[in-house]
Formats: sequence, structure tokens, C-alpha cells
Amino acid sequence: METRSRLFKDSYFLLLVLISMVALFLTCQVWLSRPLLVDIGREGDERYVEGFYYREGDGGFSYRWTKDYSTVRFPEMGYMPVKITLAMDGAQLEGQPLPQVSILANKEPIADFVASNGIRAYEFDYFPSSFPFPRDLLLEIKTETFVPEGDASRTLGLLVNTVEARPIYGSLSFPLLVVSLEVVLAGTFSASLCYLVLQRMRTSRWVSLSLCGLLVALLVLNVAGRFVTAGLALVLLPLFFLSSYGVVRLVESLGYTPRTWGEVLRQGAILVVVIWALATNCAQTWQYIRPQIELVRRNPFLSYDEKMRRKWGDYYDFMVYVREHTPPDAVIAIPPQSAWPTTGNAGLDSYFLYPRRLVGLDQMADATHVLIVKAEDGSKDVWPPEPLPDGEISWMKQDLGIIALEGSN
Repeated sequence: METRSRLFKDSYFLLLVLISMVALFLTCQVWLSRPLLVDIGREGDERYVEGFYYREGDGGFSYRWTKDYSTVRFPEMGYMPVKITLAMDGAQLEGQPLPQVSILANKEPIADFVASNGIRAYEFDYFPSSFPFPRDLLLEIKTETFVPEGDASRTLGLLVNTVEARPIYGSLSFPLLVVSLEVVLAGTFSASLCYLVLQRMRTSRWVSLSLCGLLVALLVLNVAGRFVTAGLALVLLPLFFLSSYGVVRLVESLGYTPRTWGEVLRQGAILVVVIWALATNCAQTWQYIRPQIELVRRNPFLSYDEKMRRKWGDYYDFMVYVREHTPPDAVIAIPPQSAWPTTGNAGLDSYFLYPRRLVGLDQMADATHVLIVKAEDGSKDVWPPEPLPDGEISWMKQDLGIIALEGSN
């Protein structure tokens, strides 16, 4: 009882609880009530889409083709009523019937219709049937497909340009209030428990407050980036303690402890910069790690090829094709990375093609093979520029192939 009484008289602890509750609640209300627009075919859309073909388009219009089953995932939007808008085209070969399309949201059917020719917006409302709890909104698109002329390697469904999920009720709605309170409770509990453990380690109060402030900043940034759920606060906690223990020992080894609020503020100004940099980097790192964790969690028994294909799509198939059609001692000329950020990435290509040696334009004379790749920015550029070097060409598909230069083995 005496320990509990001391705790509630601890101004540092009360300040931590107040900051945690206010920061997390306001962040949830402001950021989670915003609409989320996925611009299909633009850089970074792989965080949201799965089961689509590669990016296409030119200039300001980008898109991807769906397969017979494709999905779009909206982080942290599965608990609230939303209006879903798809800008897409149900184009088919001349003489074929328009495709029948089914849309599901978190396994619940929300639409069945026949798509029309030409880009148009299709709108649907989704009302979750379960109790509000932080979870993603998984939009499933099922459609009839066709085989395009001149490219028998693909079966195309719908041409999708954008997908948007817009909360119907906005801030202070019941589902968002419930989720905000869940995140606040989990985050404040984690920060408070962190503070208590650090105090049991005989850490000074100002260091404990600073480290717990880092945890709150991490949670705020992850909520703002739609990467957090209420349970994530408890997942971060043990990882946070492992890293903070070393920081505590380092800070206390300096032998300085501020004794007034003025000294705390002066020293805190320095820590704010460090905490913000650490929190921002951790949040951005989690942004790229989470899709991979989700892929493994949802598909624990995928083979290596299936995992790589889901991650890299046609790029992985092309690397396998190049590996199978070149000898191990081949010297392969690849396009410049400035215009081909994936295929022109020598480090990434080497992961799949080693021990083959990769060279750029400056070492073209040493090459035994040259990649043929189309532009990755949606334009119609193809590398290498015409006229193509003399040699035997092997095509994996249109605009993706490899040239065995004359004189190479």
C-alpha cells in the first residue's frame, strides 16, 4: 500500500500517464479517421496490394491488372464503417462478355456486379459485423479473366487505377472511440509498466521518464502510420526493455542526475532530438518489416519460390529465367539503376544471379549477355535502346528477355 501511495505521489509517473493518454487518444482520433487512397501502380503500392500483375501506365496514369483473385489491404480500417471506391476498367477482348465481379470485405460479400468498359468509379459501403477491435480491412476482388493477344503468359481480370477507403462517420464515432480507448489503455499500461520496472532497477526518475517517453513516441508514430494495434504495445515492451537497459547503464555511468525541473528541461531538450530520431527510424523500419511478417504469418507453409514470387512478382520469375539461361561464369550487362530501380540494382540482382558477374554501361565490352527489360516507371522505354546488340535472343515474355552476345559460350 505504501509503494502504491508513493507511486501516485510521483510527479514524473503522473506526467507520463497524462502524456501517454492524451497523445495516443488524439493521434487515434486525428489519424485513424482519415481516408486512405491507394494509387495502384505507383511506387510503394506493394505495401497494400497482393495478387496483382506488375505496374503499368505512362505519365500521370498508372495501374495494375488483377488476376482472378487479388486483394487490397487497408491497415487498421477493418473495425469501422467505410465507403470503398474502386476506379477500374472491366475491359475485355472484342466479342467477349464483360466480366462478372465479386467484392468481399473481411470475408463479408459487399457487391456482385458486371464491370463495364472504360474507367469508372464503383462505390460500396462496408459495415463490420463484429465488435470494434484494431484490425486491417482486407478487400478481396474476384473476377472472370481473359488471355490478352500477344501475351499468353498472363490471364487478366480488371484494370485497377485507385482504391480508396473513407470512414463514413469520422472522428468521435463509436467504433473509433472504442479502438482509441483500447490503444490508450494498452499504450499507457505498457509505458507505466516500463516506468515501474526501470524504477525497480534503481534508475533515476528523469531517465525512466525519458525512456518511457521514447516508448510513447514509438506508439504515436506507429498509430499515425497505421502500423499499430492495441496488442502491439505489449509486443514492443520486451524489445524495448532489452534495448533500454543498455541505455540506462550508459546514462547513469556518466554520473550526472539533474535535481531541479530546470535541469530536467535542459537535459531533456537534448534527449528529445535523440528520442525523436530513434522513434522515427523504428517506425519507418516497422513499415517495411510488417508486410513480410504478415506474409509469413498468413502463409506459414509457402515454399521459397512462392514467397519470392509474392514479394517480387515478375522480377523474381525473370531472375530465375536469366539464371537458367546463362552459364555460372556469364558477365551480364544490366540497365542503369536511375531508370530501372529494381532490375538495375546490382546488389539485388546478384542475390539471385551469383556467381554471375554484373556490369554496367561502362563495362559493356566485357559482357557476354545483355538483359532486355522494359521501363519500370510505366513508360514505353526498353533497355538496351535499339538497335539491339547482335546475338541470340531468348524471350521470357514481351519486353523481358536476354541476349547471348555473339562470341559468348
